[in-house]
Amino acid sequence: MKKNRIKYFTIILIMMFLTLALRLAFLQLINGDYYSQQAEAVFSRVYSEKPQRGEILTTEGIKLATNIQSFNIIYTDNRKVVPEKDIPKVLLKVIRVLKNETPDYEKLILDTLPIKIDNNKVEFDFDVYVSEEDLNLNDNISQEEKLKKIEEKRQKILKAKEERFKKDYNLPLDLDANQTLYELFVKYKIANKNVDRYIFVENMSLQEAKDVLSLRLLIEKNRFYKYKPVEIAKNVSRKTAFYIAMKSEELPNVSFNEEPLRYYPNGDFASHILGYLSRAGEDTAEQYKSLGYDINNEWIGAIGLEAKFENITKNEYGASLRGEPKEKYITVDKFGNQLKLIGEVEGIPGDTIVTTISYNLQKVAEESLERLFKNLQEGKVDGTRRPNANRGAVVVANVKTGEILALVSKPSFDPNLFAEFGTIKDEETRLRIFTPEKFLTETQKYYNEVLKLDIVPKPLYNYATKSLVPPGSTFKLLTSIAALEEGIITPNTIIVDKGMYRELPGFKGNCWIWNEKHTTHGPVNVAKALQVSCNYFYYAVAQKMGWDKFDKWVKKYNLIRNGNNSATGIEIGENFGQASSVEKRKALFIRKYLKNIMEKLKIKEDDKLLSDIKEMFLNENLDDTRLAGLSENQKKYINSAYNQFIAEAKRLSDLLSASIGQGENQFTPLQLAQFYMTVVNGGNRYKLHLVKEILNPDGSLKYKVEPEVLDKVEIKPETYNAVMQGLQKVNEEGSAASVFRNYPIPTGGKTGTVQIFNDFSSEIAKRASADGVVANGVYVGVAPINDPQIVVVVLVYNAGHGYSCASVVKDIYDEYFGLNKMQPNSETSNSQISTTH
Repeated sequence: MKKNRIKYFTIILIMMFLTLALRLAFLQLINGDYYSQQAEAVFSRVYSEKPQRGEILTTEGIKLATNIQSFNIIYTDNRKVVPEKDIPKVLLKVIRVLKNETPDYEKLILDTLPIKIDNNKVEFDFDVYVSEEDLNLNDNISQEEKLKKIEEKRQKILKAKEERFKKDYNLPLDLDANQTLYELFVKYKIANKNVDRYIFVENMSLQEAKDVLSLRLLIEKNRFYKYKPVEIAKNVSRKTAFYIAMKSEELPNVSFNEEPLRYYPNGDFASHILGYLSRAGEDTAEQYKSLGYDINNEWIGAIGLEAKFENITKNEYGASLRGEPKEKYITVDKFGNQLKLIGEVEGIPGDTIVTTISYNLQKVAEESLERLFKNLQEGKVDGTRRPNANRGAVVVANVKTGEILALVSKPSFDPNLFAEFGTIKDEETRLRIFTPEKFLTETQKYYNEVLKLDIVPKPLYNYATKSLVPPGSTFKLLTSIAALEEGIITPNTIIVDKGMYRELPGFKGNCWIWNEKHTTHGPVNVAKALQVSCNYFYYAVAQKMGWDKFDKWVKKYNLIRNGNNSATGIEIGENFGQASSVEKRKALFIRKYLKNIMEKLKIKEDDKLLSDIKEMFLNENLDDTRLAGLSENQKKYINSAYNQFIAEAKRLSDLLSASIGQGENQFTPLQLAQFYMTVVNGGNRYKLHLVKEILNPDGSLKYKVEPEVLDKVEIKPETYNAVMQGLQKVNEEGSAASVFRNYPIPTGGKTGTVQIFNDFSSEIAKRASADGVVANGVYVGVAPINDPQIVVVVLVYNAGHGYSCASVVKDIYDEYFGLNKMQPNSETSNSQISTTH
């Protein structure tokens, strides 16, 4: 009996061990991989897919920025399928397929390696573009010093980028470009080092090896996120995408995906309004990562409306062109490989931005400005060729709402160039857009580098919102208003033009008609002075007015910075140009005086005494008690310097120059438009805006932009009537009469000819004229003059005369008032010749 119990117990034990053994075999042999992965699946991750970007439309609903479907070649870094040593072989096959089997080699993303090989010379090749805006330089610094500081900053960034690149890949910092390249070849199994020779795998060429390395570095950037596919070619053809899919066995880990690609249907049309998309810069990468961006594959609005409405953190309307990405919640193993999809949250497309831009007005403005450039360059406007008339701007604004109906800056750029890769892939095109100064002729270099004159056409620069230029005679409208409102003159006051103004000792300004024809305008009142642009008249009223009253009115019209006031309020980037004023002049001259004081007193720039002196000079409050510790001679020197400083800041002869739009006056075309709007609409300074409304993804209204009055500038009715009469006479009898005389709608305007060689010798000015480096032309138009609806500002650099610009305004009026539908638009409308100023 006892033996039977032992026997049964033994059988039970054997069965138990057999069951355990079978279970263990099941776990290890049959489901071993599954449970091994489960043991390693200790991480949860969120993977985002790029959302569909919102559209940008004209006021009529025409698409300016939209999206198209695109195909990308992607690599998923699964080392269990392709071990590290074989990755270069797979990438080489992809490169050869796109080069030999399909026409999409140019779509490969090959700019991740900042090294170039040119004529067997290996060099680092980092893209670094530094502008004045990047340095936030003030207006008081010379052009030569600006260029020096820009180059210093550029070299500093280049050095920092080179060091960071080497540190990212654990390379010695003392390696040159050639050594760096070959160290990376070895590191990523693209080449083997044999004593002092390098042998590429798979018999690849040097160019192929460089291409493979570029793609390999893309994959390396993603090493901690292997669940995310890496885009290695963008926007390939459908044929290429399907060819890659068919070759899946030969190209493991390689496939394709579909995603929306930003597309601008009209090319460079309204490009400075729209902006473009770019990769996140090093200084903003972490910020965008924290907002959920995949900065390796997702581009960000760089300028224009694309930047302003990139996401809700960028604007006050809570609008986002980007939208919300689709999110996948997954688990990954310790190598970053995806194991399981837990769930998904669908993405939300971006908001739609409806602009105030009229498609037809914008089109007419762009085409007319380009036509004017051509006519000026060919000498069809006044018989003289203007070869450098290749930059300019147009602003068209509704005077009763502040809406911008058209905004043009030339030269322009095609934002589609940036859409695929977040940068411009073709090197020459990229350099011409970002560094146009590298392509100047020898003659242009003389003016740009020797005389420090800006004559470089910059495609990315918005001349409508950022170019700061003297307004010329268009500024005489403000001087007229200030003189009338301050009681210096009445609408009937007569001043006799004597040609040469010698009423202020030491001042030798002449009326333009004296310089050109050796005659005068005779007796003129304010309306006549505006009509004929009589410098003599404005010299006389400015001398009587003085700086205090002049400053009062430039502040009223927001033409001088006062605290944190913005320039015009427009949504895209703009500069704040300022009128000449005592405050501006003090800021302009203070540096020179402080430098002299530092040298005389032998004190350092960070000395508190120097800071105190600066404060006292600027506040016009010199206090000897704050100069304690200085000798009597030193105090005497400070007092003398102070008196000279105040005298220079308030020099009356400079006010006379400022009164006719020269001197330190500098405004953007946008500011000029806002100033004229404020005057002609009765005193309402509207906030200028490009956005009409914002729509939700379903098309419902999210936000409607209403007209906003920033300030009210009251002037007497007789002042208003006098200056409006003067503006009307400009178009009927004055410098713009050749274009607007007998125009079916009553209009007004003011021309401005901005001299740029006042500080150079007559020999240089004569040479410049022969080379086509001449005065800038400005024209401001108002229509209808008896009930103003729109203001138009046109600026053309090196146009020679302001009246040249009037033809562009006429073309815009024809479109706005429907007159071009009644008669054919003349191709030669801006080749009419005027002989008045």
